[in-house]
Formats: sequence, C-alpha cells, structure tokens
Amino acid sequence: MHLQLLKVRSGRSTKRYARLVQSYRRDDGMLTQRVIANLGELSDLEVENIRTALRASRAAKSVVLTEAATLRSKVLANLDYLSIAVALETWRSWNLSTMLTELISERDAAVCAADVICALTIQRCIAPGSKSQAQRWFPRTALPELLGVAPALFHNTRIHRVLDRLDAIDADLQDGLVRRYEQRDGAFATLFTDVTDAWFEGRGPDIAERSRTKEGMPNRYKIGILLLCNEHGFPLRWCTLPGRTQDREALRDLVGAIEDREWVQNVPIVFDRAMGSAGAVARLWSSKLRFLTAVPRPEIHTYCKGLSLSVPPSSTLADLHGSDDQTERDALIAAAGSRVSAAGMHKVDEQLYVLDLGISTRTFRVASESPTVEVKPETLEGGALWLHHARAYRAMLAAKTFRTQADIAKDQGFSVARMTQIMALLRLDDALQNEVIAGHYGSVSEIVLRRFAGLRTKTMQRRVLIEHAKQMGASELGQSAQRLQEHTTVDATVRLVLYFNPHKFAEMRATAERHRREIETYLRDLNARLRCKNSRATRESVFSDITAKLAAQSMLSIYSVRVDTSFEDGHEHLTVALEFDENEWGERRKDDGFVLLVAHAELPHSAQELVAVYRAKDTVEKDFQTIKTDIKPRPVFHHTDPKVRAHVSLCMLALLLERTIERRLREAGAAMTAPAVFEDLASVHLNMIGLGPDETISYVPTEPNTAQRELLARLQLERVIDQDHLASSITPRPVR
Repeated sequence: MHLQLLKVRSGRSTKRYARLVQSYRRDDGMLTQRVIANLGELSDLEVENIRTALRASRAAKSVVLTEAATLRSKVLANLDYLSIAVALETWRSWNLSTMLTELISERDAAVCAADVICALTIQRCIAPGSKSQAQRWFPRTALPELLGVAPALFHNTRIHRVLDRLDAIDADLQDGLVRRYEQRDGAFATLFTDVTDAWFEGRGPDIAERSRTKEGMPNRYKIGILLLCNEHGFPLRWCTLPGRTQDREALRDLVGAIEDREWVQNVPIVFDRAMGSAGAVARLWSSKLRFLTAVPRPEIHTYCKGLSLSVPPSSTLADLHGSDDQTERDALIAAAGSRVSAAGMHKVDEQLYVLDLGISTRTFRVASESPTVEVKPETLEGGALWLHHARAYRAMLAAKTFRTQADIAKDQGFSVARMTQIMALLRLDDALQNEVIAGHYGSVSEIVLRRFAGLRTKTMQRRVLIEHAKQMGASELGQSAQRLQEHTTVDATVRLVLYFNPHKFAEMRATAERHRREIETYLRDLNARLRCKNSRATRESVFSDITAKLAAQSMLSIYSVRVDTSFEDGHEHLTVALEFDENEWGERRKDDGFVLLVAHAELPHSAQELVAVYRAKDTVEKDFQTIKTDIKPRPVFHHTDPKVRAHVSLCMLALLLERTIERRLREAGAAMTAPAVFEDLASVHLNMIGLGPDETISYVPTEPNTAQRELLARLQLERVIDQDHLASSITPRPVR
C-alpha cells in the first residue's frame, strides 16, 4: 500500500489530491491497483507524515513523535500566492500605487483606493470575473497579507466607490502612464492604434448601443474600445465609445486628441485601413502626425494609375487562377513571386516583395457629411416609414421616456418580436438612413430594408440599395445619390510603398474561385425553389434575396442580376439569371496579395522598414486579443457609464502588467505569455498555519520546483520566495 498524489487542473488553477492505493494481481495475472481510500487535499506536512507512517509500517517499526511534534498544528488556509506575488511586484515596479494615491482624493482611511485598484487589476490578470466575484476571490489569495487589507474590508460597496474614483481620474491616469514610460524607456519608437468592442448582458449603460459586434453577433448592446499603444504593447491612450461609433470616426477623434501632444511628435503612428481612405488620409496629412496606413484595396488603382510604372506588377498576374489543391497552390505561389520580381519588386523573403513608389502629390476628393433631410412622416411609406418610427423609438429610449423596447411595444400595441423587427432597421448606416428616408433609393419595402440592414458594412448596404433601386425602376438615382454628397479637394504630398505576399495572393485567388462556385450553387437552389408551385416569392423579394447574397460575398459589381418570368410545368414562375462581368472580375482580382502603404512624406524609413513597421501593428491587435481572451472584458455586467469606463481602465492596467512580464522574459531569452507564467506559478501557495494550543499564526509557502525557480530568476523576482523577505512583507490577516 502506498500514497498516490493526483494533480487536477481546473481552468488556470491546479489542485492536488491524495489517495491510498494497493497493488494486486488480477485473475489473468496482470498487475494493477485498487483504491483503498480517497484522502482529498492534503498539505505537504500531512503528505510527509503519511508517507513516514507507511514506511514504518512496511518496516514493522513504530513512529515516535518528538515533544515539538506533539504541538497541535492546523492549516487554516491555503492561499493563492506565487502568481499573485509576481503580478503585485510587477505593479509595484511601475510605482502605480503612488501615482494613483496622488491622483485620487482619499476620503476613506480604512483602505487605500490604490490597493483596491491593484487587487482588481491583478484579478483581471489571473482570475477575470465580475466585481462580485472579486469580493469572493480576494480572501482566497495572499493579497490581504501582501497589501495589508483585511478581507472583510474588501467588499462590494467599497469596490464600486473606488471604480467611480478611477473613472474620475481617467485622463490624468493616462497622462501619468505616458510619463512613466518616457522616464523608463525614453521617447517612443512607434505607436499603434486599433478599435474593438465589448458587449453586455442585458441592455447595458446609456453608452451601449444595439449593433452587430466585430465577431458578427447581431443585435447586441455594445460599446467600442479605442486603444493607442507603443512598440512594447503598453497602453498610452484608451477610450470607451458609443456602440455604433464607426472605426474611422473614433480614430479621427483620436487624431484630434493627440496631434498637439509633445510625446507624439515625429513618432511613426500606425493606423489600419480604416484610416486609409482619401478623406481619412487628408485628415492625417493635415494633422502633421507621422502617420502610416494602408489604402483600402479598391482604391489602390487610383494611386497607381498616375505613377510611371513600366510594368505594373499586378498586370503580370492576370492569367493566374486560384486552386484549393496544395500542389497547384505551391506552383501558383512560385509563379507569382517570380513574375512580380521580374516586374521590379525587391524580394525580402518568401512571403514579402517590396516596391518603393517614392514621394507623390495626391489630390484627395473629400466628401462631407450627408445633410440632414427634413421629411413629413405622412409622406413616407414602406421601409422608410418604419425606419422613421424606429429612429423615433430610439430617441425615446435615449431620453428615458421609456425604459426598454418592451415598454414601447406595449405602449404602441406591438408584440415584443414585432418591436425587435422594427428596431433592426437601425442596423442600417446612419448616413444611409437619411438617404432612404429622403427617397433617394425609391420605394423599399420594410422586409427588404431589414434584410439590407443586416449586411456587415456600409459599402455592402449602399450597393444593394442602389441595385435594388435600379431594378425597381427608380428614376434619376445616380443624380440623386450624388447630390447627397458635397466634396472638397485637398492636395497632399505622401510617401507610397507597395508590397506583395504571394501566399496571401494564392489564398485570395482560391477564396475568390470558391465564392464563385458558392454563388452558382446558390443560384441553382434559388431557381429550384422558385419553380415550386407553392412559391410565394415576388420580384422584389427575389431580387433583394440574390443581391443580399452577392453583397455578402462582395460580388455585386461582378454580376448583373435579371429576374424574368417563365412558364414551365403548367404554371408561371420567376427565374433569376446572373451575367458574369469578366472585365470587372479582372479589375477586382488584380490587387490580390498587394498592399499599398501611404505614409507621411518626412518619415525617414526605407521602403522595407516602412513595411516592417506597418506589419508590426499586430502588436496592438495582439493586445486586443489578450484583452478579449485573457483579461476578458466581455460580456460586461456593469450598467452605468462610469463603471464601464473604469472597467476598461482596469483591463488596460492589467494589460500593462502582462506586457511588462512578457517583455522581461523576452529580454531574458525566454519568450512566454503572461497567462502561461501565471498558470505555471499557480501551484505555489501560501499556507496559513495555526501552531500550538493558542493557534499562533505562521505562514509557510509551498516549495517551488526547479522550473518555477528558473522562471522567477528570469523575472528577477527570486525574493518573493525568500522566507525572510516574505516574513517582512506580509501583514497577518485577522482570524475569527
């Protein structure tokens, strides 16, 4: 009989269970084991005692207890320690508590607000959960001892009071962090931006708006989160945005907020394609920021057609077709790389070819906002009328006239399901809503408009509205749509760099061919359904159906749609025909695999360096991935704007801790993610032991293994397991 220890992993935590097992032989002679007793979780001391007793039993010896050993001892608590201690030491390395104490006006002497923020930040790193979960999590960790905060004082009321204070100092906190970074590392090398979102359980706060999330979940109350970070992934600026805020609008506001800041001057700042359109580039150019962004793929040709290129690299790839066969794809990749290289692009590696297009003066035609159109409700019909009602209902919710959509439905005599249908029209882009209500797309039924509103982007929505209007015979559509936009021109001198990824090229060509096959299959199935005698489809519904499908695949400009009437099998039915535009397909495909960068003309980088800087933007994208998967800001359970903003600030502070740990390990030659670090250290606990009849409190950490010691050495945090350091740094908690 012997003692067997089992480790069971649950999430990020690992628990150890003990059981007594006995070896025996089965009837077939096979050696196996049976469980004599399950002993549950045991301390290291209890494990050693049982093993000593078993060894004595096997040797037919007695175990004699010394007088000291007869003292009564009791393990009062087994506290999460080492991962907590590493996060806390990282927090202290930035001197964040001092900064927060200076910024927050303390009115509660019992517990420092900075300590509460510290604990909540560490919780987001190690055990992300709601604030009520934080209240239960805190006593199970060594934070009460390390911060000197009694568990009973870390309660829900105090947490929410501190969150309000954190929100009040948000701007000062961001400025303070920038100064901390500059003091430690000097001027920034590169800045990166991105926008994500977070959704809510329930309706959420006032700032939350119902829309589709970036992952495609429809009809969620959500907020936007804007982040600006440096080359190390440290957060410099963040902002909580209303849920329907467009990425371009958010980034333009960021430009206005930082363009005069001293720390951003002459530092390359990388934006994604949301800031690559003509109007956005014109705004970046006027800001004098040293910007770098990528042009949306449909606009690449407008830049390149004015350049004197003897052989445009894209033109050499026109006859290459995609394939899902790996052998054919490898041949395609090799052929594409060879052709663009012959056209003058410089090969950097197997996945990158670069061409410096130099300095160019561009005239940007910038569209102004669509004018507000005043209409009389009694003149509206169909989708435009219900869209007008939906906007009115949204205004009622914003003004707190009604608390929920269900309340409005009850007042108006609708079912809740019908109310949801009406409000779904608001997924349509705001500018397009004005155009629909103004009648610039003719008459659009509610069901068709609702289908179009469900498309992912404004471009898709506009395309299907235009095609629908043409099919329905709307007069002067082109002139009406053009009159909605007023334009100004801006002349700007910019730097242009073209790069090409043959692997991406092969993937895009294969995907395009696959989409064509999907459209053909969909068309066959649609016509089969229309041939059924019980089909109730109308010309309008059929057209909206096929155009929505084409828009979802970004193929509206590739096919011309025709809905005809046929007589077959003794009854009349609708038939859909698609005409493929080979020229338009070629124009669309010629930019596969290419990215055109547009940058401030005074950036001193080489073409290859600019490409490397732009491709490093995955720094901020990884930050958001870290926030989403590890720090978990969503779903959000807060229901007031200040609490939500404070919640986002906690996520950013947690991000700072994780990025700091990862940077230290990278510099020590041991690249590792922060979540993996916390998981590897989680098994080291702080055992709270009561000794003797009066249960004098003593703290004994679990002995770390070799790998854990090496990890601490790379982080230069060996002191956290030093017994003398531990004894001097903890404050015993009250024991009831």
